[in-house]
Amino acid sequence: AHYRRLERQYGAPRTWLTDDWLMLQRIDSFTIYDAASDKYLATCRWEKRGQEDIDNYEHVMLPFLADNGQRLVTLHGNGIIRTWKVSNWSLEKVMESSVFPVRWIDSSGFFLTPDRQTICLIESNENRKSFTVFIDWRTGKLINLPAPQPLIGFSRSGKYAFTLEAGVLGVYSYPGWTLVKRVWSFQRYGRRQFSDLQGARFFNGIGDEEMIVFSMFTEKSTRFMCRFDWMQEKELRYVTFDQLPYKFLWYSGHPNMAPPLIGERLALIRLLPNDENESEGWLLLDLKNLAPILEFRFEDKAQLSKALVS
Repeated sequence: AHYRRLERQYGAPRTWLTDDWLMLQRIDSFTIYDAASDKYLATCRWEKRGQEDIDNYEHVMLPFLADNGQRLVTLHGNGIIRTWKVSNWSLEKVMESSVFPVRWIDSSGFFLTPDRQTICLIESNENRKSFTVFIDWRTGKLINLPAPQPLIGFSRSGKYAFTLEAGVLGVYSYPGWTLVKRVWSFQRYGRRQFSDLQGARFFNGIGDEEMIVFSMFTEKSTRFMCRFDWMQEKELRYVTFDQLPYKFLWYSGHPNMAPPLIGERLALIRLLPNDENESEGWLLLDLKNLAPILEFRFEDKAQLSKALVS
């Protein structure tokens, strides 16, 4: 009952902070809702600094809990970092960050280090060459990490860090940043760097040594998905478009970020119809066998704004 009222008021985007706490956002506020108990917890607001256009994005782009859940950190599109006390949801601190404003058209992705101390932002220069900057969310300042460039993410458990340069996947230990392996065979998938629009997309598989590689936005004859073991440089499973007769989007905050696992091997994805007369829906996919488990389609062409997994 509470969620229906809040969803009508806020709509998308929505983000899970924990398995129970859901954040619903507007341009100048967000609400925290406890899904387990169907309780409204708080609404937090801030003073808007500009107009609602792409140059003044003030909504939350990256929220996360820190300091053992005592503090909520929100990174906003206009470059502001805010911290909130979870005990009473009061605003604690407001900081100007060093490299923003962030815009979807400029930034390829953002993520946290496994220790949740540093925000990593993948940017592209005028030649679309990727590089990663690191921000201390406690101060909003750029910091130097001995990380390889361009850092594009971490493995499921945080044991490994990844780079992608000229199509070669670099694997490093974390937090030591020692080179583990250069995966030259990864060049076969045509993705030269993170910001490239061409080539296959990829994200973490069900284990630290696996990637799921897929190409679903090309011609039907070239669409595929595979499980790639970068340690062995071996494809463990490969399926073609004939076996996956639809297009889909991962929903995890960003198209290149790994979807959260359900159990040990399942993921929830958004289905896009191949035929304009078909409706959208969602699919539960087995990431080990790359096989559909359960599919749901809307009866009409209603837009599915987001598929959420707590």
